[in-house]
Amino acid sequence: MRGILENSLRRYELKKQLDTFALENGFLPITPDLFEQYEQFSESNKNLQKDELVIVMNGRQQVYFLRPDITSAIMRQVKNYYEKDSIVKLFYQSSVYRSDDYKILEIPQFGVESIGGGSETEILNLASMVLSNKEIPYIIELSNSHILNSLIAQLEIPEVYINQVKTLIASKNHDGLLSLGKKLEVHDNSLNLINVLFNLRGMYRDVLSKIEPFLINEKIRKEFNSLEKLQSSIPNSIIDLTMVNNFEYYDGLIFKGYYSNLPNEVLSGGCYTAFYDESNEKVNAVGFSLDIEGWLKEREV
Repeated sequence: MRGILENSLRRYELKKQLDTFALENGFLPITPDLFEQYEQFSESNKNLQKDELVIVMNGRQQVYFLRPDITSAIMRQVKNYYEKDSIVKLFYQSSVYRSDDYKILEIPQFGVESIGGGSETEILNLASMVLSNKEIPYIIELSNSHILNSLIAQLEIPEVYINQVKTLIASKNHDGLLSLGKKLEVHDNSLNLINVLFNLRGMYRDVLSKIEPFLINEKIRKEFNSLEKLQSSIPNSIIDLTMVNNFEYYDGLIFKGYYSNLPNEVLSGGCYTAFYDESNEKVNAVGFSLDIEGWLKEREV
């Protein structure tokens, strides 16, 4: 029993360090709403399957679910009191929920969000500091949703198949995507791009040599070049243009963080449009979330 309690204390102290870290970097705490309205959330997050959600119903037969994502909940909360042109820097320690067969999974997360502005480099450096562990190597993969969307558009695959294409890319299923392309009788140029797609991971110069023919306009080229600046300033970072995020609100920079001995990402984030203000102008934001259990595991807790 004593060992269990000592381990619990150690976990508490480490999680408290995350709060202290956020406060010292100018972020303020927020408690996200627990429930989401089904129609409101599902409309903007079509990639999340309904059978993954923990659905509940109130006395008026209105359908809600336990939040599957904290950033979406925070966006709705902040919109109600946001002041034009201000920068709101928030952090949280809370949980998201998933349905897994007959079980309900509670997944503890820590995260930071800079709403109304904020530096991509600042957020990425904070992510790097959070992941930093003298004993275990880590890596941060950088990408941009606009670049991937441009590459997918160049495949000239019908819109009805786009979600399937993204699923195949996310799972690194080269053979599956090539088979789909042949089935749909896409052009040889598209088949060539499919072969290139799965080799767009590495340092900037290596990726540039492969993707350059497909940087079809100045905007996409500029966005790719911006990844070079980020990679040069963020420790342990590489580029992976086949990165796909489960949540569709990300718009531009996206990134994921990994420990070398864990199969899945421990951290993920990026840029997004938080909401539109009273003047109908975009309010941009950038942030990340951390899988606390994965983070604690690397600290032998």
